[in-house]
Amino acid sequence: MIRATLARRKWLLVLVASIVIAAAITAVVVKWRPSPQQSFQSGLQSLEQGDLDRVDDAIDALRDESAFDSHRRVLQAGVSLQRGKPQAALKELALVQPEGDFAAPALLFAGEAFYQVGRLREAEQVFLKYDRIYPDSPEVYRWLAAIYYDLGAMTLAIERLETLKRLAPDDFAPHRLLGVIHVDFERYALAVTEFQEALKRSPPEPVRRSMTQELAKAMMRERRYADALAVLAEARPDAETLARRSECLWSLGRRDEARHALESAVKYEPDKPAVLRWQALMLIDDSRLDEAQPVLERLLEQDPHNLEARYQLAQVYQRSGNKEAHDAEMARLERSNALLGELTRLSHEALERPHDAGLRDQMAAICDELNRPELAASWRRMAASLRESQKKASGT
Repeated sequence: MIRATLARRKWLLVLVASIVIAAAITAVVVKWRPSPQQSFQSGLQSLEQGDLDRVDDAIDALRDESAFDSHRRVLQAGVSLQRGKPQAALKELALVQPEGDFAAPALLFAGEAFYQVGRLREAEQVFLKYDRIYPDSPEVYRWLAAIYYDLGAMTLAIERLETLKRLAPDDFAPHRLLGVIHVDFERYALAVTEFQEALKRSPPEPVRRSMTQELAKAMMRERRYADALAVLAEARPDAETLARRSECLWSLGRRDEARHALESAVKYEPDKPAVLRWQALMLIDDSRLDEAQPVLERLLEQDPHNLEARYQLAQVYQRSGNKEAHDAEMARLERSNALLGELTRLSHEALERPHDAGLRDQMAAICDELNRPELAASWRRMAASLRESQKKASGT
């Protein structure tokens, strides 16, 4: 009897202890459960890190918090963007009024979503609004520079990029894009400076390789062949690099080395435009006109509006005494020159008319004639985006 009583007491003590421990554990769990605000901030941080599973957890934690419905939608929009679904992001954000602690991410996500679906005018307006509320954000200046570059509004793009250089002094990207713009406008000395600055800022290796070629080309246009050769010495020895090395060596009077470099380039990729171009020019310089002619014709098959190749082919015919063929090539050259001249003129107009859809349509039509389908498609997307934005702005 005594033993039974003791056993019951022992069992009761164990039971009570278990209940106390369980209650304590429950209290700790309840005590340390993140608040809705903490869940939101955790979700934003996980978005920055690309950890979408954790963002989904934060969204689930906010699902029953009616006061945080907009916070949840902002996180869901961020997830949709990272999963390549900008339309879904815009659908979520349409139900959100950007304000309070979620205003900044809501505006950023909206601007990015508009950009991804090609509604550049609306993306611009969102990012400009962000800049008024939260000035000097490097991320916003990156987006605005990209928008203006895509629209062909280079003056505005350059302004944003110059500011971005100040706001993010360690970022290579604004220097690189400025270099590309300067090359487009044949400001090669400025392009060289920007590419050099970009390379100082440790870009990713694939970008570094591409920029090395861009820097060398700009130096060569400035006739800085020794400098370009030094830059190319650090590049991978592919066909394009070898062709440019050959041209630099030839221009520096190192002709045997130039021929050897070109032979290596031809072995890599004989039909590479850079290889064909330099191969033809070397043959012409050696007065081997019969060999240069088919090389130039192969190059023009790839790009019928290559002005340099067309002119060189005309000169080959002239030096060979074939006046009829020379005149035909010059006529083709004149037509290509006219088209490219008109495209250049319209590009300059686009600097001052960044929201003119009709102007982009004209540029697309010229690109069609120049056999540049990708560029034509790009200008048509820009025109369609501008019209869609103007239509929404007018409420029609």
